[in-house]
Amino acid sequence: MARLARLMPTDEQVERYRRELGDVLAWASALKEVDAEGLRPMAAPADAESHPQVRLDPDVPGVMLDRSKIDGIGPMVDDGFFVVPKVFGDGGA
Repeated sequence: MARLARLMPTDEQVERYRRELGDVLAWASALKEVDAEGLRPMAAPADAESHPQVRLDPDVPGVMLDRSKIDGIGPMVDDGFFVVPKVFGDGGA
């Protein structure tokens, strides 16, 4: 993963990240053991019906950013899209 992301971690960092990733995978594996039969899916840790302080606003478009300002953020823009280097296939890592 580090190579694909073009990171250069030290040996100590690699070992630390290996342990942390192992911990995350162990936690995810432990979730398989949880009996979730009969539980309904939730969009948040608490639902709005029984917890009125939890507010889920409707998903509606907001104010749009000015396109010229957005284009100025990236190093290269082509036809309204940011140009990024390939990381897979020809020309990539």
